[in-house]
Order: sequence, then C-alpha cells, then structure tokens
Amino acid sequence: MTVRPLLRLAPEMIKEEQQNLPELPWEKELRYTTELGLSEADALVLTADPELAQYFEAALVVSKETKLTANWVMTEVMRLIKEGDHHPEHLKVTATSLGELVAMISKGDISSAIGKQVFEIMAKKGGSPAEVVDAHNLKPIGDEESLGKTADEIIEENPGPLKQYLEGKESTLQFFVGQMMRKTKGRADPVTARELLKTKLEEKRS
Repeated sequence: MTVRPLLRLAPEMIKEEQQNLPELPWEKELRYTTELGLSEADALVLTADPELAQYFEAALVVSKETKLTANWVMTEVMRLIKEGDHHPEHLKVTATSLGELVAMISKGDISSAIGKQVFEIMAKKGGSPAEVVDAHNLKPIGDEESLGKTADEIIEENPGPLKQYLEGKESTLQFFVGQMMRKTKGRADPVTARELLKTKLEEKRS
C-alpha cells in the first residue's frame, strides 16, 4: 500500500484562494447592510438576482448615492425587467446611465419628476441622461422672471386656496407649488418656485 504524502499549503496561498472565490449571496447581503447601510429587505431584493446586484453596484460606482440608487433599481429598473422579461444587461438604460441620472437628481440638477421622464425616454431610446435632457428641453426652469409670471397666473386662477392661505392655512402653499410643477411639467426648480410663491402670497396680505 502506497502512502501518499500530505499536501501542505502555505497560509498565504489559502488566504489568496479564499479571496478569489466568488462572493456568496449571503455574504453580499451582509455587505449591503453593514457597508452600504441598506435595510435587510432592500439587500435581500438586490442580491436575489446576481445580474441585478451587478447592475446596482455598477450604477452605484457612478452615482455615489446608495439609497437613491437602490430605490431606482428596485422600482423603475425592476419594472422594466418585469415588463419586458429582460436581463438587466439588455436594458437600454445602462447601469452607467442610471448612475448618471441618480447623480443629477441628487445634485439638484433635475427634479425627481424630470428624472422619471428622462428614464422613460432612455428606456425606449437609450442615450445618456444629459443628452436626453438637452434633446427634449427638460432643463429645470430657475429663471425668477419666468416663474414669477407663472406664479401670478396660478394665484389668480385659484381664489379659493388663496383665501385659505390668507386666513392662516399656510399648508395651502404646497397646493400652489404643486400647481407650479404641473404647469411647468415638473421643470420648475422647486426651491425657487416655493420661495417665489410664498413671497407673492404674502404680498396679497397687504
């Protein structure tokens, strides 16, 4: 009977081999909760499909916004996948494009409402979010003169809510902001719009 010598591996070699092993789903899920700060529920959804997890991580590299990127992947991206029975890698909205879109929203370059319009266009035609914004004239309106005229129109068209505001129901301001976003199709800068509307509503007190 031949006795074979035991094969001894150096600890460094064992460690290197372990590092080369693919990340297991439960390991990825743990990393998403501990390192990325996602909830267990979100981590479970994102790690259930290796391709979806890969898409999410590629988008995150660009956006640098963990929670917002995760939300877009779990809502809009997963909706596209279910509607078209696509794999993430076959979507016209690439992970890089989604990351760029999330970054634009996070920086305030566009609103979430405009972001959804941009996403739908990319889902059909592809392209980068910046290209879509330029091609479809979706840049936010921050010009106070233009928004001021729209604010005057909205206040004049809504005497009922104006009366409520002047009577002390200041929560009505949000109604006027909503009307501004509707009239501008989501292009109004929300901060500028709110400030302008509040100023003009207060002027009605005098």
